[in-house]
Amino acid sequence: KAVTDKNFLRAVDLDSTIEELEGMRPEFPTLKDLKEEERLMKHELADAVSNRRYDAANDLKRDLLTLKKKIMKERRLTSDQESDDPNSKLSQFQAQMESLIEDADDSFKIDDLDRKVCFTVNCDDRNCTFVVSYGDIYDFSHPAEAKGIVCWSNEACDLAATVEGQQLLDHGGEALQKDIGSLRIVATSPYGDARCGTGNAVILGPSREYNAKLPAPVVILTVGPFSPGGSQTESLLEDEDFFHYSKIMLRSSYRASMVLARHSELQALGLSLLTTRKKGVAYEQLVQIGLQTLVEEVKFS
Repeated sequence: KAVTDKNFLRAVDLDSTIEELEGMRPEFPTLKDLKEEERLMKHELADAVSNRRYDAANDLKRDLLTLKKKIMKERRLTSDQESDDPNSKLSQFQAQMESLIEDADDSFKIDDLDRKVCFTVNCDDRNCTFVVSYGDIYDFSHPAEAKGIVCWSNEACDLAATVEGQQLLDHGGEALQKDIGSLRIVATSPYGDARCGTGNAVILGPSREYNAKLPAPVVILTVGPFSPGGSQTESLLEDEDFFHYSKIMLRSSYRASMVLARHSELQALGLSLLTTRKKGVAYEQLVQIGLQTLVEEVKFS
């Protein structure tokens, strides 16, 4: 999946992890491995008894009893894991939007007609206004000249690999494609070249040619922990470790984008939050992480 999505550095990391896990396999046998060992031990025991090697048979009986205890323990663990409800694991991360409202002042309001939520965050006696709205990144509009948009990419910065990326290429045209091709290669791998690692971001522009087709002259590409619209995202996030990894990488992606925007002295920035499909606890958590991280970056950086 990582190779298909052109996240080549992630694929190399996964290769190393798989190799390490394979090396650990003898130390942590599966239930299937234990049952096979039990079958072979029973065969040895029967052979020892039939050949009247009673001392060896007694040793095998003791070893077999120890092995049976391991099998029973492994069965209980497997049963407990299968009975766990993934949603109950994620429920401890229920979204707490109050923290965002606490950072906002009395200007918090909801525009029902435009389906927008607006609030203002004070930062060093300057106000930063957040507008959360429905739609996509191409609906972004702001009168400031120094503005940009943040779009999700893969490590190869090959936008044609996803529907969302191809849409960005269609809007940006040849000028955008040319600038992407000129990005520095940060690492090479057996699978291909990477121009941006997961949790990082790169900036393109400013370009007036972008401005003619895109809502802003600056484009920031950032690589999240999973692909936008990925069909396997929900099932992956049921794993507690992957969910924790996703939260860390998401925060890193948003922060890297904000650093580039700040260094480029952008006055307005449009971005789409990287989430799952619009349902479930994971969706709420990922939306909250995006908003909280952006508010923190504005308020404390």
